[in-house]
Amino acid sequence: MSVEIVELSEEEGDVLLLGFPGNGLVGAISSDYMVRQANMKRAAKVDSRNFPPVVKLLDGMAIEPINIYYTKGIYVMIDEVALPPQSIAELITFTLDWFSKKKGKLVIMVEGLAVENRLEKEKPSVYKVYNNDKAKELASSIEADPLPSGYISGHIAHFLKEANYRGIPAITVLVECFPSYPDPGAAAAAIDAIKPLIKIEIDTQPLINESNAIRLKMRELMRQVQAAQRPAGYIG
Repeated sequence: MSVEIVELSEEEGDVLLLGFPGNGLVGAISSDYMVRQANMKRAAKVDSRNFPPVVKLLDGMAIEPINIYYTKGIYVMIDEVALPPQSIAELITFTLDWFSKKKGKLVIMVEGLAVENRLEKEKPSVYKVYNNDKAKELASSIEADPLPSGYISGHIAHFLKEANYRGIPAITVLVECFPSYPDPGAAAAAIDAIKPLIKIEIDTQPLINESNAIRLKMRELMRQVQAAQRPAGYIG
């Protein structure tokens, strides 16, 4: 098995949220913030010999940089290491297998959509993509426009296809973001968009207030992302 998911609790969730380091680190920032704000508990650890040799330190304790957290029927995966495209694809595949065995009902991916004019927008535009009719019905509660006709590449496309193979409704929420550095404002917009689906009260104002501190904290991860992979993209 190339990816191993080791459960640390017996909690069961119906919804899984995935946040990967990508454009603007929107997925990584939003998932990390949700876990902290909702005081989620670590439910599983994820690792693979194919992943980079990186560990996360918590008060001197080394743990895996990819973990799944839980609260009130919701799982949130946090990926705190930049993975090459093939490793992200493997991680998505094995995670969806794991979630499918738990009879999961919905999986959501949050991503950034890099735009050159982000600085001109106080509030970024939010878009949604879904993989089947059930996902479309669920996505109707998200205040976002369907992404116009075109093509999606990379791990977003892999995610939508793999979820469809398993019969799991899947939604990707894409938020306009800065192309080259972390965008906490876009992450806040993403969280606000998915609130009707996760049914957890998350106050995003502190995230907006902490924007500068978060950008500084995430700069190194952003550099790793740019060096390790070509982010998923959309062609309209």
